[in-house]
Amino acid sequence: MSNPAVIKLQSGKIGKSKVWLDDNFGESVHIHIDDMRIDLTTNEFKKLYTDLCDTLNALVDVEGCDIHDIDPVYLQVLLWRYLPKLVGVSIDKVKLGDMLAPRGEKIHRLPESDGVKALEGLSNENEGYRKSHHIGQTDGERMQDSLDSIKANGYPFNNQYIIMYGDDNIIRDGQHRASCLYHLYGNIEVPVMRLKIKGYKSPNIHKNYNNCILCLYRKCRQTLPSKIKHFSIKRVCADFKKTAKSVLKGRKEYTDTKVLNIFKAK
Repeated sequence: MSNPAVIKLQSGKIGKSKVWLDDNFGESVHIHIDDMRIDLTTNEFKKLYTDLCDTLNALVDVEGCDIHDIDPVYLQVLLWRYLPKLVGVSIDKVKLGDMLAPRGEKIHRLPESDGVKALEGLSNENEGYRKSHHIGQTDGERMQDSLDSIKANGYPFNNQYIIMYGDDNIIRDGQHRASCLYHLYGNIEVPVMRLKIKGYKSPNIHKNYNNCILCLYRKCRQTLPSKIKHFSIKRVCADFKKTAKSVLKGRKEYTDTKVLNIFKAK
């Protein structure tokens, strides 16, 4: 028999089993796995989460990695698949202006990102129609929470750093925090956490021809705009690897759609 006095917190699957969590108005948490239900008090549920983090730390066993410090939403949505390949964690310092913020198929330098524009009143990115990954929050509400937290507690709070993979500057977790930091303090240098993942390759380098071509186009547009279409794509990539790498250092922005439109065969 269902209980009408509960709020569904989250749902998903583990293997072939359907799993969902209910909040019994702050008194208890129900964990459903198919036809089985586990009732926990809120304190028991918090203890279960702590125990699961301890278990993951023991399984991953990488110096500097503490699952307790990772945003649980980011852990659930994106990071979990990389944990078996995690081989190192380090704290680095990166200027906010050199960071790259992905949004769908686009990657922008942080100063030109939708989040920073929204904080400066130049975009409707934070309007309520767009949901964030955080349950029950819009992007605007989450951005405001991040802004309030940084003002009150500084950064990083509770050891939750902006996260990047490998040596590139693409923000994998922490775009709201990075946008707020840039809005408040400008192009300062801040600590970030770099995750070293076995087999990870920075996107849009070497094999992503579109990125290389756009870099070449911007480099040569004053002298060769009418001749670009005659260039060999492979030759372009070979000659301009360094230029392509600069994209990941935050010096340029690109979209695959723009590239394809610019170099569409005529």
